[in-house]
Amino acid sequence: MAESLGVTSRTVTNYEEVGTRDIEGEAHSFAAHLLMPKRRVLGMVLTRASVSQILAAKRYFKVSAMAMARRAYELGRLSEWEYRQICSELTVQGYKSGEPRGLRPEQSKVFRFVADTNRQKGISVSTVSEETGLVPKELHGLSFGNIWAVTGGSSLSQRAILGRNESV
Repeated sequence: MAESLGVTSRTVTNYEEVGTRDIEGEAHSFAAHLLMPKRRVLGMVLTRASVSQILAAKRYFKVSAMAMARRAYELGRLSEWEYRQICSELTVQGYKSGEPRGLRPEQSKVFRFVADTNRQKGISVSTVSEETGLVPKELHGLSFGNIWAVTGGSSLSQRAILGRNESV
């Protein structure tokens, strides 16, 4: 999400420079600075960090192992050779293509409050749609697929609204 925010804010404010910039690189940098602040990383990750230290820091910052290794390298905690070795070991352990032990997605406390309140009041997807002026399919996307958690809608109504025949 931090990367998306970085891309969006930089692109919107500097749209005339888009063709000459590395937007994806800027987004990665923005995300790294936001999610892994320099002082905290320097306080947690030792110079010549091991794979286990990188994995401990990854869990603390709730980021991917490869992103944590990259940030440690960028902040001088790993030499280029050490960084390559760490990346090789993380790849062997399956971290190049994903997070073997997973990352728990953050859950908004506000979203949980809204979900509980709407469920208690019996507010439907249709009601939310009418009040916001958004079609149910847009609500579904904006809520990361959780609009029915907010309203307590059934899987039958979900399929009808999304125009799907399969289960959701």
